[in-house]
Amino acid sequence: YGYINETGEIVIQPKFDDAEDFAENGLAKVEINGKHGYINEKGEMVIKPQFDDAYYFSENDLAIVVLNDEYGYINQYNQQVIPLGKYHWCDCQYVCGYARVIRYDILEKKYKWGIIDTKGNVVVPFEYDKIWALQTKNPC
Repeated sequence: YGYINETGEIVIQPKFDDAEDFAENGLAKVEINGKHGYINEKGEMVIKPQFDDAYYFSENDLAIVVLNDEYGYINQYNQQVIPLGKYHWCDCQYVCGYARVIRYDILEKKYKWGIIDTKGNVVVPFEYDKIWALQTKNPC
């Protein structure tokens, strides 16, 4: 995969196994040899392919990354804002600054759902068996 402009001219040479659209922050997820990273609009690798899976940057400029079955959120500088392994699953996007996450409750021996903010602070405690998708009818 590569990228073309509106006139069909190749602007980033096809060299990726997979490539997605650019996010508002100017980064796009790409895959090379089964690892995911991010390029800028010039085609420069700004976050090297190192993750087993990765998602697009959401409204708060955070993206979920997965490495060795551990989920976390990074910013556009590849800094772990919410560390890998803190949660067993993370929602792929924030809605109005909040995301659903799952963590394993050792005492109850089952997974529990909660909601965090963009800094990883728990705003809805991990005591629910399921939290359905966050939605908003109004702009945040």
